[in-house]
Amino acid sequence: MNMRLGLLGMMLTLGGIAGAGCGGEQRCNDHSECLTTELCSDESLCVNNPCFNRVEGDFVECDGDDAVTCDASQMPVVLACGQYGCTAGALGCADCVPGSGESCDGSDVVACDEHGLVESREFCATGCEELAGGAAACESCEPSTIACYGDFLVTCDAAGGSTSESCAHGCSAASCNDCTPEAVSCDAEDLVTCGPDGTEASRDTCPYGCSESRQTCNDCYPDDLACVGSDLVTCGPLGLPVQTDACTHGCDVENDRCYDCVPGTTACEGDDLLECGSDGVVASQVTCGHGCDPTREACNDCTPNAVTCVGDDLVTCGSDGLVADTQSCILGCNGTALRCNIFQPTGLDWTDVTAGTVPLVVPQFQTALIDTDAEVIWVNGTPLGGFASHTANWGGFTTGWVVSFSYVDIQGEVHIEGSQHIAIVARTTIVVAARVDAAAHLDIPGPGGAAPGGFHPGDGGDPTCTTVGTGGGGGGGHAGLGGNGTPVGGYVFGAGGPVISDWQLNPLVGGGAGGSCALFGGIGGAAGGNLLMAAGESIDIQAGGYLETSGGGGRDASGGGGAGGLISLEAPTVTVGGTLHTRGGGGGCYQGVGADGWFGGSGCETSTNAADGGNGGYGGSGPGSLAGEPGGPTSNSVGAGGGGAAGFIVINVGPAQGSPALPGVLIPNVSSGAVYLGNITPE
Repeated sequence: MNMRLGLLGMMLTLGGIAGAGCGGEQRCNDHSECLTTELCSDESLCVNNPCFNRVEGDFVECDGDDAVTCDASQMPVVLACGQYGCTAGALGCADCVPGSGESCDGSDVVACDEHGLVESREFCATGCEELAGGAAACESCEPSTIACYGDFLVTCDAAGGSTSESCAHGCSAASCNDCTPEAVSCDAEDLVTCGPDGTEASRDTCPYGCSESRQTCNDCYPDDLACVGSDLVTCGPLGLPVQTDACTHGCDVENDRCYDCVPGTTACEGDDLLECGSDGVVASQVTCGHGCDPTREACNDCTPNAVTCVGDDLVTCGSDGLVADTQSCILGCNGTALRCNIFQPTGLDWTDVTAGTVPLVVPQFQTALIDTDAEVIWVNGTPLGGFASHTANWGGFTTGWVVSFSYVDIQGEVHIEGSQHIAIVARTTIVVAARVDAAAHLDIPGPGGAAPGGFHPGDGGDPTCTTVGTGGGGGGGHAGLGGNGTPVGGYVFGAGGPVISDWQLNPLVGGGAGGSCALFGGIGGAAGGNLLMAAGESIDIQAGGYLETSGGGGRDASGGGGAGGLISLEAPTVTVGGTLHTRGGGGGCYQGVGADGWFGGSGCETSTNAADGGNGGYGGSGPGSLAGEPGGPTSNSVGAGGGGAAGFIVINVGPAQGSPALPGVLIPNVSSGAVYLGNITPE
């Protein structure tokens, strides 16, 4: 301390004594900043600052065993030097005992100069040995040996000289270890396990490299993004996954990303159909109008389990989104009711059309009989069963029998009789290629037709009838007037029956029978039957087909002819390539018979001195007109009967057809005024 005071005392400044205050080059002797007076805080005098304008670490002086140096703020600092103290020659703390000569520092032989600085340092693999007299040397080795000294392998020659090799993994059994005993370490991409003897026990190549910091194989490439199976793994710097994303559609190993879709496939995503490219990227995306079926991986053709109208088709969709059934609707498709349009046949109901489950088939060369009174049908002598039927009332003088079938195919002749009208209805089609006889035969009426001697409003009038003479009976009326009977002398003739305009079937009355005088054996002709046909799809009266509802001829003196009946055809499409016939029957004459309408309807002719009967009504541009002709003149007391009037033909078709195809024959014909062509109303 005295030495320090001496040195510092030499640096006293007169300025401090004069009270000028300490300057930037001065410090108190305790190294604190000077006050503005000549005294420091400890009342000592200001001294010059030895660290002014010096760098950090510059040596100032030794303070006993401590060294005074400068810090970064140009302030003196005191450093404790430890066991070797401070020397000015070392410019700070000594590294060794000054002037001690050679000594051991661990395994090193160290030579120390007089300033306490190391002059030389020699490493001894065999260890350092201090000798007497301030000397030290490497320990000797056994000549001609190789031995381990710590982590060094020492080779000793015959003269006792040695060379050493530092063993990176330690030394054992007179050789350097291949690896650190019982340690696990990385060797490039390999994980090496060392045995207790310092030799390699196992070596495993790490797929993702070896982690030096963790001394284990990496779970993934450090700081990498890669596919592991179907997962996309983000790897951290330590070779451990920090994030794993499961790829729904698989992982793209070439581009280290999740596929957007399964490559080369199509799949549904909601109502969209996605086509995936080979790169796992969506190549196309189509919104399916009816939804997407994940089972078929395709757009639905229709909305599953839905029934819809597509144009004129009724489409039923299956649960798989494929069309299960397509029904072509002849009358169009009803988008509100989701069904094919239907129609109500005149005088019938749509349920009559759909009621049929069995067909009516009359093969060629076979015959059928339909009896509307017994309500039975025989085909070639065998009763037909299973068909649907019921009785209908069309407001006339008799009821009608409605029979429904799945379809009707008439290739052989059919005869219809009975007091009820007849309606033949088919779910699908009616084909007629042979004669269907619903006509009257003389005084036997067709089905639902008027019989002579009744009270039908269309009946021809009876003449004044005595045993000596009589006028002629009137013909039955329907689409036209019945022909008047022949007037004879003072005897009143029978007037022809009136027009019965029942073609709309509301009510269905039919034509009238002819009048007569029974005293002279006269019998009026019966009226033809009333035949209705309706089908859900079509009616085809083929070239050989013949629908007959003509009136019967009058018999003997005064018998008037019966009127023709009614034929009604109703279907979405109707074709008449054959014949529709509703002519009236011819009038009778004395001892003669008028022809039935189906047989021409001509009036009776006689060679005796009596009047001829009137021809039955024919209609249109054919012979005669809708009205029956009157009985001819006579020169005796017995008049002839007038002819029966023609009946009606009604054909209604669907809007698509517009009007029926009529290449065949209609009696009366289309221009006669007794043929009504119309359209059904779909609903």
